[in-house]
Amino acid sequence: MTVQRSQVLREARTWIGTPFHHQGRQKAVGVDCVGLTIGVALSLGLIDESLAKSLPTDYRQHPDAKLMKRLLRQHMSPCWPPEPGDWIWVAKIGHLPTHLAMVASDSSVIHADAERKAVVEHPLRAAHLRMAKGAFAYRGIADG
Repeated sequence: MTVQRSQVLREARTWIGTPFHHQGRQKAVGVDCVGLTIGVALSLGLIDESLAKSLPTDYRQHPDAKLMKRLLRQHMSPCWPPEPGDWIWVAKIGHLPTHLAMVASDSSVIHADAERKAVVEHPLRAAHLRMAKGAFAYRGIADG
């Protein structure tokens, strides 16, 4: 079964309002950006339960950027520019990249926002793309 980008976005939006919880991976209970990325993929059958359970859960508040990059490249496909349904890998100014946000449209992103304490959709600003150190697409999705 091919998963369409529109399905990826619909699924990601069902996570909006889920509380932010470091290392969390459960919709409506608690999730961080890694858990959101995994949860959306798992919900759509893009990864299986055994892979999801094998991915690290014991990372610090700011994960190891090198490990994160290796895992992103291992399980997703690098892409640029990102399209809706793709994930941008961002860094705060002066820091290594440790956060993921899904591009929802030309003007918005969906992500687990620690400051807002929930998964939110908000405007995509030029600064988000400037802070992006890469973008990754789920394997097995198609336009549409």
